[in-house]
Amino acid sequence: MLATANSLLAAIGADQNAITSLPQLRASASSLFVALFELFFAERLTHVRRADLSDEALAFNAQQVVDALRRRGDDLPRYVSGRAIAAGDLSALQFMLVYFAATLARAEALAADDADAEEAAGRAPRQRQEYDPEFDGEYEPELEYDYEGAPRAARATHPLAVEEEADFDDGREPGRDYGHDYGADSRQDYGAESGAVRGPGRRSAASQLTVAH
Repeated sequence: MLATANSLLAAIGADQNAITSLPQLRASASSLFVALFELFFAERLTHVRRADLSDEALAFNAQQVVDALRRRGDDLPRYVSGRAIAAGDLSALQFMLVYFAATLARAEALAADDADAEEAAGRAPRQRQEYDPEFDGEYEPELEYDYEGAPRAARATHPLAVEEEADFDDGREPGRDYGHDYGADSRQDYGAESGAVRGPGRRSAASQLTVAH
């Protein structure tokens, strides 16, 4: 799971915030998933509490991501909830990492197909829309994403994919709310104030992809 999380961070240009332990992943997951959702889907989650790193706020923010994915039509298991994510439940974290890795794989594949088609037609590939966390308008849909279709195949072949059935049993029950106290210093902030992924100005090509449902 750490390798998948760090591959996603690298894909969005935030590899300077590498996650090195499960406690760090658990403490950072809420902010990470908010950043990934807003970047991949170009949709700002307006109710996210960006400057608050309390346990309550982290659970609330993670639930905003879960609710937004369900509104898009994705069938998330019942054990995936904001409280489970913020509490560091490994089953919930694993599902979300698989989800975003599959989303990235699908987006990259469709972007490559689009570029090849433009080149074959003798046209320069069109520029991807730049992610702007301050933009409140509607983005033009660029890529269609079917979670029940191609991404499942992508999981088996994409280097970012992790096995859904992998056993990360640490004695916890999936979906149960476990308290934790890692301290504010252990929590990575992937854009609590601005909604953007913090770090140098470098942006990978993946960070400019927009995935439309």
